[in-house]
Amino acid sequence: MKFSIITPEHDRKNIPFLVELYETIVAQTYSNWEWVVYPNNNCTIDDLPTIIVNDPRVIVHQATDTNTNVGHIKHIAFGLGTGDVLVEVDHDDLITPDCLEKLAEGYSDPEVGFVYSDNA
Repeated sequence: MKFSIITPEHDRKNIPFLVELYETIVAQTYSNWEWVVYPNNNCTIDDLPTIIVNDPRVIVHQATDTNTNVGHIKHIAFGLGTGDVLVEVDHDDLITPDCLEKLAEGYSDPEVGFVYSDNA
């Protein structure tokens, strides 16, 4: 099972948060994932650190329209994921190293169609 972690980004001032999030994603005990980062026009690919852009597991799609509505941005970003399961993780969130492993356990039951987690 492949997970697509989806992070729409709307402001270049949030870049330090993206680096922290990236560090928690690459620390995952479950390795079949991709991270889709979707910056809109207030944050460009050029604003992103090379550690993120150069990782082949990270897919960066630059928004080309001017709609900055968060719902619109998330809708487009979710359409870019190629995994079996989409996981929304905002730029200011962090995930535990076993997050995707726990999700895979949850989805191993064919009756399960939606999984959520607690937060701190």
